[in-house]
Amino acid sequence: MFSTSIDAATIQAYRETDYRVGGEHPFTLRIGQESPELAALLARHRQRHAAYVTACNPYSCTLSSAENAQRHAELGAELARRGLLHL
Repeated sequence: MFSTSIDAATIQAYRETDYRVGGEHPFTLRIGQESPELAALLARHRQRHAAYVTACNPYSCTLSSAENAQRHAELGAELARRGLLHL
């Protein structure tokens, strides 16, 4: 397994969370569950790997909607600057 300083309740909350993916064909990811929608998205873009990354609520510390929106915009700009495909 792995070692973490994140408490068990928070890890369980992550496992129970629906991770929504936007774009032309939105879908939901769940930890530990295969996603035909993700497989189709990767195939459409000729990619083999993906990561779900968010700039919101870092280290599970709740931020305001405005702070999260700013962080999200900054992350999108950085990914675009690097030429990385992102939704």
